[in-house]
Amino acid sequence: QIALEEGGKEPTVEELIKIIEAVKAEGIKAIFAEPQFDIKQLEAITKELGVEIILVDPVYFEEYVTHIKNFALSLKEALNQIA
Repeated sequence: QIALEEGGKEPTVEELIKIIEAVKAEGIKAIFAEPQFDIKQLEAITKELGVEIILVDPVYFEEYVTHIKNFALSLKEALNQIA
């Protein structure tokens, strides 16, 4: 995991260089970002590196996971009843 922002502060030029080098060295193909934050710097980095940005909203993540688990349990019960 590589953080672009720490403590709500944008990275310095030196930190950006380290991030770019780490992305190249690790062969990272996608970067996850939160839609609540400004991603202009991230877009510049990903464009240069050919890396995709995937927006993930942690505000709704737990709710989403709970919904998927409940759906899976309901589906399992339904399949057990008809089998």
